[in-house]
Amino acid sequence: MDKDMASIIILTKNGEKTIGKCLKGIFSQKTTRSFEVIVIDSGSTDRTQQIVKNYPVKVITIPPERFSHSRTRNFGAYLAKGNFLVYITQDAQPSSRKWLETLIKHFQDPEVIAVFGRQIPRKNCHPSEKRALLRRYPKKFAVYREKDICPFSDVNSTIRKDIWEKYPYNVEVSIAEDLEWANATLRHLTGKIIIYDPKAAVYHSHNYEFRELLVKMLRVGGHQRLIFQVKLTPKKFITSLLSAIKFWMVDVFEDILFTVEERNTKWLFVIPLYSFIKTFGKLLGIYLTSFTSPKSWR
Repeated sequence: MDKDMASIIILTKNGEKTIGKCLKGIFSQKTTRSFEVIVIDSGSTDRTQQIVKNYPVKVITIPPERFSHSRTRNFGAYLAKGNFLVYITQDAQPSSRKWLETLIKHFQDPEVIAVFGRQIPRKNCHPSEKRALLRRYPKKFAVYREKDICPFSDVNSTIRKDIWEKYPYNVEVSIAEDLEWANATLRHLTGKIIIYDPKAAVYHSHNYEFRELLVKMLRVGGHQRLIFQVKLTPKKFITSLLSAIKFWMVDVFEDILFTVEERNTKWLFVIPLYSFIKTFGKLLGIYLTSFTSPKSWR
C-alpha cells in the first residue's frame, strides 16, 4: 500500500445533475499523490452510472435497501487501498485544484485524526441555508479537541484509515453519522485533534421543500439527542419551547436582514415558515426521543 495514497469515496444515487462536476473537479486536482476513486451507487435510475463510467473510477452497485449513510461509508473504507479516506458527496464540487492536497497535508502531524473543509453555498442557495452554511463553515481555521463540539461533515472530509479501522462509523446512526463519529472518537482519543481548514473548500448547498426540511429536521433532532445525550424531561419542555420561540424570532429577523443585504428579496415571504420548520422540527425530533435512553455508541 502506498503510504501517501488517498482513497476518494463517493456515494451516489440519481446524481446526474451534479456527479459530473464533482468528478471533473477531482480529476483536475494538482497533485503528485496517487489516488483512487470509489463510487458506491445504490440504485440510480438516471444517467449517474453512465456519467461515472466516463472516468477511471471503481464502481460498486448495491441494492437501495442496503444503503445507510454510516454502513455504506464503512463499506467504502473497507474497499479503500489508501491510507487516507476522503469523503465527498455527489453534489459537492472542489473549489480549487489544491483541494485534495489541502485536506491531506495536515496528516504530517500525527495528532491529527481527521480534516474537514469549508462548504461554499451555491449561487441559487436559499438565504436561510446560505447564512447557516456561512456561519457553520467560516473562513477561519479551527482545531477541535475532546472537549469541543466538532461540526465535522463528511460532505468534504478526510479520515486516517488506521483510525477508522479502530473507530468506524456507528452503524446504529442513520443520519448525522459524521457528527457522531467525530465527537465520539475525539472523546476516546485524548490528545488527538480534528482540523477544519477553510481552504479545502467545496461548492455545496441544498434548497429544501418544506416537507423535505421537516423530515430532515425531525431526524436531525432525534439523532442529536442521542449523539450529544441531550437530557429532556416533560418539565423542561416548556422552557425548551420558550427558548425555541425566542431563537426562531431572532433567526427570522437575521435571515430577513441577510436576505435584504443579499438583494435576494424573492425569498422574504417564505423565510418565517422555513425558519419555523427548522427550529421546531428539530425540537420535536429531540423531544420525541427524550424518553429513550441513549445507547452506548462505542
